[in-house]
Amino acid sequence: MEKEVNFDLRNALGQKKSITLKVDQIEKIMGEDWLLEFSAQAQELGARIDPHHADPSLISVTRV
Repeated sequence: MEKEVNFDLRNALGQKKSITLKVDQIEKIMGEDWLLEFSAQAQELGARIDPHHADPSLISVTRV
């Protein structure tokens, strides 16, 4: 059964320059293939997704 994509990156980022998110929470919401849809949302917002510099269980989303 495929999970429904219901994580709204636009809403999570809001007016902030960057946010940090837990990968496991995103996977729970979006499923194992979360990165493809998440990347598409980031691209629409002009944002970049990077691994967190100190914690591999986190990702950083930054407007460019």
